[in-house]
Amino acid sequence: MFIGEIAAEAGVSVQAVRFYERRGLMRRAARSASGYRHYDPVDLDILKTIAQCQDFGFTLTEIREILRLFWVPDPKTGRPCHKPNEAQCMVDACALGEKKLAALDAEIARMQQSRAALTTALAAMRARVEERLDPIPRNTPQALSVSNGGELREVSDPCLCGDEHCRVGASPESNIDRN
Repeated sequence: MFIGEIAAEAGVSVQAVRFYERRGLMRRAARSASGYRHYDPVDLDILKTIAQCQDFGFTLTEIREILRLFWVPDPKTGRPCHKPNEAQCMVDACALGEKKLAALDAEIARMQQSRAALTTALAAMRARVEERLDPIPRNTPQALSVSNGGELREVSDPCLCGDEHCRVGASPESNIDRN
């Protein structure tokens, strides 16, 4: 299988296949007499495993560690650690998976804490915005005024921000120039 074929079959780009090979995630491809890379069916399995591990959130370093268990030769020994489906290989693979799961759980907990802190900060910020838009609390004596007809109506002038020209939340009558 040539590089374009294996890339299409695995759903990755040709550049990704070359990148994975350079990074030691794949075995070195055999070369044809004309220099073209030629891949075996097991290389397709490796590419699919890489994609699946990336979907699980593994980094390329972690993926390399997984692949060295049974497919990709370790640079120190020149061979994989185990044969595929060997019991110890499966035990080691499960240990790596459990380690990643624990890391994901810790990251989720950190993200939930960040989310809760952000939710609290946003609530406080919204409350401050509301205070600025409605600086005089409703249902207080200074928020009520008597109109010409004698009925009570709400007013909120001037703004409590301290700027004499600010009329946020002020009644239409208070927007009249007082000079």
